[in-house]
Amino acid sequence: MGCRVLTYDLYGCGYSERPRGKQNEAFFTQQLNDLLRHQDITDTISIVSYSMGGTIASAFAATQPERIGQLVLLAPAGMEIVSGKLVKFIVGTPIIGDWLMLAFYPNELRKGIQAERKLPAHVPRISDQQERELRHRGFVPAVLSSLRGLLGKSQQEEHNAIHHAGLPVLAI
Repeated sequence: MGCRVLTYDLYGCGYSERPRGKQNEAFFTQQLNDLLRHQDITDTISIVSYSMGGTIASAFAATQPERIGQLVLLAPAGMEIVSGKLVKFIVGTPIIGDWLMLAFYPNELRKGIQAERKLPAHVPRISDQQERELRHRGFVPAVLSSLRGLLGKSQQEEHNAIHHAGLPVLAI
């Protein structure tokens, strides 16, 4: 159909590097800008995103609407802030929060993966892939950094900017 499709791992996930530092909007939009530049993509693009990718796509589109033809947000993160007491404490308390995240998050994630293991999925062995993430050094700190950065605030400003730019959006 003449379409070029580019998929990539986010820093901290999959096979990508797990750099230290704050993983905020600027961090991830820079990753996307670098990738587009590396691939010499200068045309208007459509972004199809899922979960945290939706937050990144919204941040990218809000700051560079001229580069976007359309935006598809599938179950985007960032629609509301995670608000459990323990999560708030972990996110808001350096050092102790870091330790608690390392101590408790892997088991909580494993429980969630096990609960969904028998559900139908379009990605073969997705549960196994998700569990493998936990074995990569730096994955849990990357998740925490994203919670403190990119996922630590509402995306309302970004969504308003996208609306005012008149970008076509499909949100599911």
